Amino acid sequence: MMTAYSLSFLRNNKIKTITLCLSLAVYFALVVMAVTLQQSIPEIAQLPLKQIGVQTIVQKTGEIPSQMVGAIFPHSNAPISKDQFDRLSKLPFVEDADMGLYFWYFDTAFFKASLGVNPGKKILTGILEKNLAKGALQLDHSKIVITSAFSDRHGLTAGDYLGLGTRRYFISGVLK
Repeated sequence: MMTAYSLSFLRNNKIKTITLCLSLAVYFALVVMAVTLQQSIPEIAQLPLKQIGVQTIVQKTGEIPSQMVGAIFPHSNAPISKDQFDRLSKLPFVEDADMGLYFWYFDTAFFKASLGVNPGKKILTGILEKNLAKGALQLDHSKIVITSAFSDRHGLTAGDYLGLGTRRYFISGVLK
């Protein structure tokens, strides 16, 4: 009796029946799409990274300096020890790693943002070498490379000397 009544109701209310069927069809289609996307999004997200690679910067939290004079590390980063670097570079997804030290130098009249790199490594020095406009990429404890904006602002070029505090550095190159 209930079945006959239900069928009669559905036949007499064709618009409601069609709307109900379409709503259920749309609901199940959306469920299938959501499940498919949930399974495939991680794979889709990895495709560009597999083709072009990815660069990751690891920073160790440092301390906020008590006075802003001399060479200091910004509070957002601090030096990473050799042991920490070795552990990070041995992670399964790391293909190559390089270490740079970002710091600020504060003087009485100016401050400079600087990046210290190991000349023996190839990632950061390779990037610097590709962006070299003048001079040569010769880095050590007494030689530095400056940006062209800094060069223009202070009238410096490759071959000049730049003083930071009590130390003087030979400018071996100028970056683009």
